[in-house]
Amino acid sequence: MKLIPGVVILKFLLILAFPCMTPLKAEGQDDFRVYPYLQNPSPDGITIIWFSNHNISGQLSYHEEGKTGSNVITTVPQQVPELAYSQWENDMFFGGSAPLTPFRHRVRLEKLRPNTEYEYKVNQGNSAFTSTFSTAPAGNAPIRVIFYADSETEPESVNNFTDWPDPSNGSPRPYITIRDVNSLSCIPS
Repeated sequence: MKLIPGVVILKFLLILAFPCMTPLKAEGQDDFRVYPYLQNPSPDGITIIWFSNHNISGQLSYHEEGKTGSNVITTVPQQVPELAYSQWENDMFFGGSAPLTPFRHRVRLEKLRPNTEYEYKVNQGNSAFTSTFSTAPAGNAPIRVIFYADSETEPESVNNFTDWPDPSNGSPRPYITIRDVNSLSCIPS
């Protein structure tokens, strides 16, 4: 059985768990509402999603790392009314001037090679985002999985303590609510 080096597995998992923190290069941001992120990896495919502020097609180009020539896909943006701010949010946080409902761009890449690193670039209006992803290994290869929850807490709860019960005796124990890169330090490798 062939083992995959731990560094490859860690990089793969970090990209999956924290794709928005792995850009190689992001030029401009005005046209992106949410930078591209990765979902649903498989040995021969992956989904790339991003959100834009306007109903303008984006372009995704990708190729195997170290190779020339790219495949190019043009997106058809879909407005997502479920992500519109409620009237309360609009009044409370934006003084009645909340951003418009975003547009989702979703591309499923297929027929990729297993356990292979790819470079990709998303052009959205005048903005660009460049990064990499790795496809999952094929077959029964051992991997390490990290589960990391994003509770979508409001900004006022960031860096505040929360009492959670100790599972061994039920007594409260304080945990700090952290939403930044430093929170990864609590996950031992």
